[in-house]
Amino acid sequence: MTTVAIMRKNCFLHLLDYFALEQFKHHNDMLHNARILVGVLLTYSLLVLTISGFILFLFPSQEPIFIVGGSNSGLSFIDISAIVSVVLAVIFSALAYVLKHTGNYESVCALLFFTEYIVVTSFIVVTGGPAASNVTQMLVLPCITAFCLRDITTGVVWSSLVFLTLLLLVSLDLTGFAFYDITDKSYHNEARSMVTITSFLAVTMTIIIYESTKRRLKITSDRENKRHVHLAQPDPI
Repeated sequence: MTTVAIMRKNCFLHLLDYFALEQFKHHNDMLHNARILVGVLLTYSLLVLTISGFILFLFPSQEPIFIVGGSNSGLSFIDISAIVSVVLAVIFSALAYVLKHTGNYESVCALLFFTEYIVVTSFIVVTGGPAASNVTQMLVLPCITAFCLRDITTGVVWSSLVFLTLLLLVSLDLTGFAFYDITDKSYHNEARSMVTITSFLAVTMTIIIYESTKRRLKITSDRENKRHVHLAQPDPI
């Protein structure tokens, strides 16, 4: 590993420990989990801010959906998407600070899962329903983060909730329920591509952070076991 790579790795670990170490320094297993949670929160914050920048830069202005003050100016779907992205970045960053100052790992995880679930479900409802919406594929996010950050029971619970929600939305769609659609159909392909890239990056980054932190914990554990074995061996006379 090059010196630059080592420095980048150490900087990232120091950033994780800034939020996680204070509350969990005496609990190795919880420190491992807290580092994963902080990594996911900060990565999500950076991702949604980047996406909001791309949205505003790549997509031209659209007709306003909500008129402000009775004038011709208002908020378009692109404006709403960018605002939601910035708000999500603030929420994810705030959750990292809550973890740092309270150490309430379970509550922060629950708030993260709930935020993902509510935001994705809300966007599905206002972008044409589960069949037409580009956002439907992102319903898998709370399931993956629940499995990675908590345990199999929590993952199954959130997966069941997401499945029931999707089943309800599909049932409404099949019965002819008219979902509200605030999207601009002229940018349907571009929006689908953007959502697909976002979903891919969010899932991939979550798994990378989980696996890399888990691997670091295993290396530390193996080193400690070897040290204990060495100390337990009798000194040769």
